[in-house]
Amino acid sequence: MENTPVFNPKDYDPQPLIENSVEPGLPLIKWCHPQHNLARGCSTIFLGTTHYYKNLETEIGDKTEGTAVFGQDYQQGGLIMANNLVVMEKIPSVYIFCASYRDEKVFEGYNDKYYITDPHRFLVLLAQVLANTLEPSDFEPQQVSGLSINPPYTVYPKMEKITYLNTFQHWGVNYSSRLILENSAFRKPQTYSRENEVRMGYVISHPGQKYILNTKPEPKILDFTPIRAELDKVIALEI
Repeated sequence: MENTPVFNPKDYDPQPLIENSVEPGLPLIKWCHPQHNLARGCSTIFLGTTHYYKNLETEIGDKTEGTAVFGQDYQQGGLIMANNLVVMEKIPSVYIFCASYRDEKVFEGYNDKYYITDPHRFLVLLAQVLANTLEPSDFEPQQVSGLSINPPYTVYPKMEKITYLNTFQHWGVNYSSRLILENSAFRKPQTYSRENEVRMGYVISHPGQKYILNTKPEPKILDFTPIRAELDKVIALEI
């Protein structure tokens, strides 16, 4: 795990983090298949991972998911002697939920939609359901071996509008666990800008593990039935 960012609790806060790029009071649109429309009675959510979408061979896949770029400066005597751009392609996979500000259909396969009228509350509800369903089998075995069967996972939710960039050279950040993950989960190539995507990301840690937990590529299906009444308050078929 030499390429895995070490978890630094100072980088994170379990309170939801809403970046300024998310416009307050503006609903999000979730395009989907009719049978998966929460506003039509579906009570499950498909929660993908960055590595899942990286390997997906469809129009919603993205080969750059789960890749980060950061700069490393080498100094001697107060002078920068070298500046290298480092590409990391095996950073931790995290759970993500994607929505959009775009009210026109983007993907051919998705013919239905619903509105998330309170994105902040939706972000929190999803984090709560995720935290209550996490199991050791959701993570890479080498990271959870020796941990308790039902460990106290901490889920760090964040929502941000995707930043679209032209080249990897513009993705540079300083090395830290938080910035590397943000560089990966909330940055995409300019070719995807038509999606106008807003993303909810969920970083997971455990007090007995010094690394950010690396989720398996497989997505999770979250059941919102126990909190259906709360869910109905933040979604709508029309606005």
